[in-house]
Amino acid sequence: MLDSRGATASIPIEDVRLTLCADLERGVCKDAEQALCQNRLSPRRRVIAKQAILDQLLCDARVSGCWTLHPSSKQNLWDKLKHTGFPKLLTWMVVSQLLVSVLFLASWWLLGSMMLAGCRQVRTQLDDRLGTGPYYHDSAADCQSAYRRMDCTSGRHVA
Repeated sequence: MLDSRGATASIPIEDVRLTLCADLERGVCKDAEQALCQNRLSPRRRVIAKQAILDQLLCDARVSGCWTLHPSSKQNLWDKLKHTGFPKLLTWMVVSQLLVSVLFLASWWLLGSMMLAGCRQVRTQLDDRLGTGPYYHDSAADCQSAYRRMDCTSGRHVA
């Protein structure tokens, strides 16, 4: 808050609210007290219920006698954004987007490696079953000729 000399002072927000809303609450407070006395509530619950009733009844009331100060229109855009907390929000958005992108790429890498490992395993099993592959022949040409001679329906070599 600003004092009469223009210096800033720190005051608890609840004290400010009580001072500004005292006139508004006086008119409604008697009705709230009467309603609470009829219900025989404990003192602790009575305070909570009274505050809830006042909040409900005065939610649309306008408080007068004070000024609300906004940031100067001459401030640069970055200072205004910092005042609203935009840089923190932007940082969280960028970090979360990067995390999503990394997880997306990792999932495709995992699927690709599983697919290649599965293809290698099937190829190795097929080579073992047929007696072909790089361990059974000396050159790639021998492997190709062995695959060409394979009968696709039975998986056996054809002469």
